[in-house]
Amino acid sequence: MAEPREWFTLLKLAELGALKHPIFVTTTKLSSELNCSQQTVSRWLRSLAEQGYIERRIELRGEYIKVTKKGFEALTRVQSRLLMALKPPKGAYLTIE
Repeated sequence: MAEPREWFTLLKLAELGALKHPIFVTTTKLSSELNCSQQTVSRWLRSLAEQGYIERRIELRGEYIKVTKKGFEALTRVQSRLLMALKPPKGAYLTIE
């Protein structure tokens, strides 16, 4: 994935249900959810679509967005890295016979 901010956009879309089916959302709603400007969200969505992480169908009052298989795999990779970084270290064991 290109930028961490785009990853958080992809994560927010997944939280809104875009992993399972296309969701209807406006860039204004996403901008308030992500605490940034509507123009920035539009740029991030365009970038995610160009990279193949989402599919989007723009309508008059908003757009339908679905996270693609590639987007799901990117989220899964980040999840794996987070789990590895956050899980407690295994203790070292010494066996004496």
